[in-house]
Amino acid sequence: MATSPNWTGIRDRKSPPSGLIWPPDTELVGLVFELTPAVASYLYAPYAMGLHAWFLGQVHQTDPDLSKLLHDGQSEKAFTISGLEGDLLPGRKEFQLLGDRIYRWYVTGLSKPVVQWLSQCLQNLP
Repeated sequence: MATSPNWTGIRDRKSPPSGLIWPPDTELVGLVFELTPAVASYLYAPYAMGLHAWFLGQVHQTDPDLSKLLHDGQSEKAFTISGLEGDLLPGRKEFQLLGDRIYRWYVTGLSKPVVQWLSQCLQNLP
């Protein structure tokens, strides 16, 4: 059975990252989040769908109109998210994450509204 990882941030989660200020008309931003599981954990193999849903859920909590556009809009989506990069040990239906390793997650904003949302999100990380 897969268990949810208990993540520990690389830095204090309550403080916004320093130096991440960009002009309000910026239309392209790429972010890298470094995550470390508190203990060895397992992820269900199609976990990337969960990351996608989590991301859209975060957008919905603070900007329902942007969420609707990103989720329901017929145009190309104005963001990218990656799977986790790092030592994912494959199993039959899950990946094992090691508690002493850093995993990276990439998020890219590809439009001014998404980039502005990311800027606000970074000031109050979930």
